[in-house]
Amino acid sequence: LGDLTVLQYPDSSLFFTEAPSGLVRGPLFEFNTKNGVFQELLSGFGIIALPSPKNSKILISQTLSGGKLLNLRIFTRADGKESSITAYTLSEKCGWANEDILFCGVPRNPVSQTLMPDNYYKGLIEMNDALVRIDTLDVSVTRYEAEGFDRGLDIQDILVDPAGQYVFFRDQKTDFLYSFLLPKQ
Repeated sequence: LGDLTVLQYPDSSLFFTEAPSGLVRGPLFEFNTKNGVFQELLSGFGIIALPSPKNSKILISQTLSGGKLLNLRIFTRADGKESSITAYTLSEKCGWANEDILFCGVPRNPVSQTLMPDNYYKGLIEMNDALVRIDTLDVSVTRYEAEGFDRGLDIQDILVDPAGQYVFFRDQKTDFLYSFLLPKQ
C-alpha cells in the first residue's frame, strides 16, 4: 500500500484509501476501533469515499481503468447494498446534508475523454458544475440553476446549514465562497 488517507467518523470507524487514480487500482478499507475488525470494503480504480455524518452510508465515486467516470454509488453499511445514482462526478465535490440527502457539484459537460481524477488533480480540467441534490432513499437527482452558476464554477467543500436552507461551497478556481438559498420543498 502507498500513502493512505484516513477518514474518521463518530461510530469509531476509520476508513483508509489510497490517493485515487484512474490508472491504479486502489482499496477502501474500514477499521472498527470498537471490535478491532479490519476489512476491505471494495477495490477499484479512482475510488473516492465520502461517509455520511452518522456513517450509515458511504458515497463512492469510481472510474474504469483509464479514468472514465462511473455513476456515483451509495453503499449502505447495514445491509451491504449499493444503489447507483445517475450523476458523474467525484465524491469530494459532494457534501451530506443528513443521512439521506447530499449535494454535489456535477460537471455540465461530460469529462469522459480524460483521465479522472488524475487530470483534475493536475489542474488540466476546468469544471463548469451544476449544483444537484441527491435523495438516496428514492435515488432522485434534482438540478438547481441560479445566477452565477453559469460562470464556470468548480464546486468544492460543500456544507449545508443545520436548518437545511442554504448550501455553501467554495469555487476551486477562485477560492471564493458561495451560498445558495434552497427553494422551499
